[in-house]
Amino acid sequence: MNNKLPEWRKTLNKSVENYQSMRAWYEENPDTPSADQDVDAAAGEIEKLIRQHGVLIVLNLLDEIDELQELRHSCLALRGEIEDVQAQLYEAENRNNADDEELQERRKADSDPVGEFYEDGPLNWYQISDGDRVPAHRRIPLYRHAQPVPVVPEEITDESTEQRLMGRRWAHSFCAGWNACRSAMFRDLSQPVDPQISEYEKIMLQAGNSPVIPDGYVLVPVEPTDEMIVAAMDSDDVTYNESDDTVFYVHHREIYKAMLAAAPQPETNNK
Repeated sequence: MNNKLPEWRKTLNKSVENYQSMRAWYEENPDTPSADQDVDAAAGEIEKLIRQHGVLIVLNLLDEIDELQELRHSCLALRGEIEDVQAQLYEAENRNNADDEELQERRKADSDPVGEFYEDGPLNWYQISDGDRVPAHRRIPLYRHAQPVPVVPEEITDESTEQRLMGRRWAHSFCAGWNACRSAMFRDLSQPVDPQISEYEKIMLQAGNSPVIPDGYVLVPVEPTDEMIVAAMDSDDVTYNESDDTVFYVHHREIYKAMLAAAPQPETNNK
């Protein structure tokens, strides 16, 4: 069915306007001849249009209503699809947040040690249990995965050594450095990278716990003895500044030799 509603609306509006203007004019001029006949003719024109096109107008209006209903249903369906997409996006965002939290927890777990060990000699490793009194510098953490390579500190100089020792007794500082170096040496012995150290491990494996020491090494206690500390403090290997007696220089190599000389010597079975 062709939609002629605009055309009919235009014709009907024109007839209604003609009727209204004519009625208003004749109400102002009631004595005008044929006034009633002209008004009735205008009204009859409106009735004629309604009789001719009334049913068609109603049918076209119903068609318009049907189209509006279909459009409304389409809009509602589209609205439902949009809400579904919004729900999916919301769910995906929550899932991503949960994945991020899980990833953070995994990274945190990977960065935390699963246990700690200490070594009592190059080939003797022991797991640390709760309550074990093991000094912090001897504790070696064990991780689930390889950890990032630590940043190597800058090379130490005479000036920086001065600054580090000014606020502490130099003997105490030296002992702390001694123990740290020993711990690092033991860790290196557990994974040899030097042929001489590797040969040392082979000798130790063949001899069991016998004190076989390769050339260039000596056997010293894990902790410095009182005699070793006294030897370090009594050595004349600290040079003071002539212009400022609060400034001094520590000759660590000479102190190291003095402490080695004062270290207790292991007993041997040779007679």
